[in-house]
Amino acid sequence: MRRAALLHDIGKLAVSNRILDKPGKLSEEEFRDVRTHPFHTLSILARAPCFAHLAELAANHHEKLDGSGYPRSLAAEELDLPMRVLSVATSTRP
Repeated sequence: MRRAALLHDIGKLAVSNRILDKPGKLSEEEFRDVRTHPFHTLSILARAPCFAHLAELAANHHEKLDGSGYPRSLAAEELDLPMRVLSVATSTRP
């Protein structure tokens, strides 16, 4: 879980720095681009044999128990304990 937490945002490498470093509010299109980073995290980690077992866990860090998360809108019964912990631990909201 610790390694997945350290790697959870690696997919942001596929998002433009213009968007990631934007000082103001993101447009809808820019926010859609940012929300693709979990897919990229999954893809990157799945390709590396030493990290493939962490790919799913790391990629689900924005999922929420009520199904309102992203990228897959998984509900509570679809999230195991490590996924739930990582989601809370990587949340930036107070």
